[in-house]
Amino acid sequence: MISISLWAAELYCFASVVLLAVQVGLGAPRKIRRPSSEGFEPSVDVLVPVFREPIQILERTLLAARAQRYPRAEIHVLDDGHRDEVRSLATRHGARYLQGPRRHAKAGNLNHALAQTHGELMAVFDTDHVPTVTFLEETVPWFRDPGLGFVQTPHHFRNPDIFQHAFRLAGRIPNEQDLFNRGIQPARNAWGGAFFVGSGAVFRRTALEAVGGFRLLSVTEDIHTSQHLHAAGWRSLYVDRILAVGLSAEDLASYVVQRRRWMLGCLQIFFRDNPLFCRHLSVRHRVGYFASLYHFFFPLARLVFWITPLYYLLFHLHPILSEVSVLTARLLPYLAILPLVTSVLMPRWPRPFWGPFYENATSAPLARTMLEALLPGSRSFRVTPKGIVTHKRRFDWRSARGTLLIAGATAFALAKGAWELATFGIEQDAYFFNMLWAGYNLLFLLGALMVAWERPQRRREERARCELSVRIRLADGRSIEARTRDVSLAGCTLVLDTSEALPGALDLELAIGSGLRVRGELVYHECRRGRDHVGVHFVDPSDEFRRELLLGVFARSEVWESAAAQTARSHPGLAAAFLLGLAGYFRPLQLSRRKYPRRRLLARRTLLGRELYRDVWLRDVSARGIGLICLGKRPRVEGLWHIANPPGPVRWGRAVYVRRRFAFLWYVGIEAVDESARSIEAPEWEIAA
Repeated sequence: MISISLWAAELYCFASVVLLAVQVGLGAPRKIRRPSSEGFEPSVDVLVPVFREPIQILERTLLAARAQRYPRAEIHVLDDGHRDEVRSLATRHGARYLQGPRRHAKAGNLNHALAQTHGELMAVFDTDHVPTVTFLEETVPWFRDPGLGFVQTPHHFRNPDIFQHAFRLAGRIPNEQDLFNRGIQPARNAWGGAFFVGSGAVFRRTALEAVGGFRLLSVTEDIHTSQHLHAAGWRSLYVDRILAVGLSAEDLASYVVQRRRWMLGCLQIFFRDNPLFCRHLSVRHRVGYFASLYHFFFPLARLVFWITPLYYLLFHLHPILSEVSVLTARLLPYLAILPLVTSVLMPRWPRPFWGPFYENATSAPLARTMLEALLPGSRSFRVTPKGIVTHKRRFDWRSARGTLLIAGATAFALAKGAWELATFGIEQDAYFFNMLWAGYNLLFLLGALMVAWERPQRRREERARCELSVRIRLADGRSIEARTRDVSLAGCTLVLDTSEALPGALDLELAIGSGLRVRGELVYHECRRGRDHVGVHFVDPSDEFRRELLLGVFARSEVWESAAAQTARSHPGLAAAFLLGLAGYFRPLQLSRRKYPRRRLLARRTLLGRELYRDVWLRDVSARGIGLICLGKRPRVEGLWHIANPPGPVRWGRAVYVRRRFAFLWYVGIEAVDESARSIEAPEWEIAA
C-alpha cells in the first residue's frame, strides 16, 4: 500500500507535466494585432458584483469604471449584501444599483443582472479590481469577430502576495499567480483555450444566453461557464496586457479561503461535469480543462511525499525495496528531467525552489477540501477578506496547524532516525536515504511555517511603483525637484538628487495632468544607496485629488507593465531572491522615522566623563544628531552631551537609544538639543577629537 501510494503520487507529477505540455505547447505564443475600433461601438454593461467587501475598495473600482474611454458603457453595482451604503455609493457615482438575489453566490448575482440589462456586451469586475481607463478600448474591438464569445485579461495585483510580503520581496519576484496569468493563459490562447477567471473579462450577451448564463453547479462558475461556451462553439481570446489590478490575498487565512474555494469548485466540476465527457467539446479543450481541474489534486501528492519517509523512520516499513545505488541511478535523472521539461515548456517563467514552497504552504490546510468535495450538502460561498491591517507579528495557528503537525512529526522522525543510526548502525543506506528525504521536506515545511508567522500589515493603502516628477515648494520661495519611487493614495516616497534638510510640512506638486497639488507631512528622510529617500504622508487630500491620483497612476496600464518588467525572471535571479528572502526574513522590523538624512563616516574620538575615559567612533552625522559606536561594556548615556569640534552642526545633545549589535559592540544615538541647555545643565559627557 505504501509503495502504491508513492507510485500514484509520482504518476500524478508525471501526468501534470504531460498535461502542461498539452496546455502550453512549444514555442512562444503568437501575437496578433487588435482590430480597428472605428465605426464599432456596441453597448457595454459593466457589472461589479459586491457582497461584503469594504465600501472604499468598491469606490475605487467605480471611479475607474466611470472614467473608461468608451462612449457607450453603463455601470451596474450588483449588491448581494443589500447594504444602504452601497446603494448610496452607486447613486453618487452614476451607477445603477441592482439588489442581488442572494442565491447561487456570484453566479446567481450575475445571472440576475443578465436578465435586467440589455447591453450587447458585458464586462465583469470583482469589487477590488480597478480597471485601467483603456480597458474597454483595448478589449471591445476584438468582438468584430462574430464568433468570439468572451475576452479575458490577466489578473494583476497592486499589493504583494503573502510570500512576497513575508520575505520582503515585493517588486523583486513575480506574484505567485503570474505563472498562470502571464504564462499559461497566453499559451492556451494560441489554440483558443484561454478561459474566464472571474474578473477582468468581457462577454457577448448572446453567447451567455445561448448556454443559459453563468453556470450554477460549482462555486467556480468562471471555468465551468467557459467550458460550456467552448462546447457551444464560441471562441475565447486572451489580451495579455495588464488592464485591471486587484488585491491579492493579504494573509495566510485569506489565501487559504481563496484556494479552498477554487479547489472545491474545480473538484465539483471534476466529479459532476468532467470536461472529458462534455459533449461537443474538442479533444484539446477537453484535455486542457481536465488539466486545470486535475491540478487541484496536488495536496494528496504532497501528503504522500511528506509521509512516505516517515514510514521507515518511525515504523521501519520500507516504502521502496531497492538497493540505494540502483534507486539513485533511476531517481536522480527523473528528478532532474521533470524540472528541465517544465523549464522548456515555460522558459519565461522558471520557479526554482518557489514551486514546492507554494505547495507546502497550502497542502495541509487544503487536504480536507478533498474530502468535502465528496460529501453531500451545500457549499457556502466565502469571499476572500480584503483591506486587512495589523500592527504586530502573529502566528496563524488555525491555518498552519496541519503544517505544524506534519513538521513536528518529521522533526521527531529525523531525531529518532539519527539516534537509531548512531546507536545500532544497521541499514545505513536506508536510514541515509529516508533521512535525506525527510530533511528536504522539513526545510520547505519550515518555510511554510515562516509564512504563517506573519509580518504586520501596517499600510492601509497599496503602493504603485512609478516615477513621477514632483516639485517641493518651500516656505522661503525656493523649490526642490524630485521624483517618486512609489505612490499610494495616502502618500509617496520621493527620491532627491541633492541632500538638503526638509521642513516637517511640505507643499507638493505632482506631474499629473496640469499639476496635482497637495499638502504633505514629512515621515522620514534617509540616505539609501547614495540617494536621499523621503517618505511623505498626504495631509487631508481632497476627493478630487484622490480621484485624479487614482486615474493618473493606478488606472494606467503602463504603470503596472513597467513594474512587472522589473521582477526577476531567470533561474539564477529567482534562486538568489529565494536565498535573499530567507536572510531578510530574520532582519528586525524597523520603521523609518529619521527625518534628517545621515552622512556616513568613521572617525575615532575620545569620550570623556566623570572619572571615565574610553575610545568611541563616530558612525554617522545629520543636521539633528550623531551616531556613535562603542566597544566593550554597555556605555552609560545619562545626562547632557557636548561634542567638541563636531563634523556637523550638532554641538549639544542627549542619547535617545543604545542598541547592542554584537557581543561587545554598541550603537548610541545622540539627538541635538538647544544650546541654551548649557546654561541650565552641565554636560555629563564630552566627545573630544
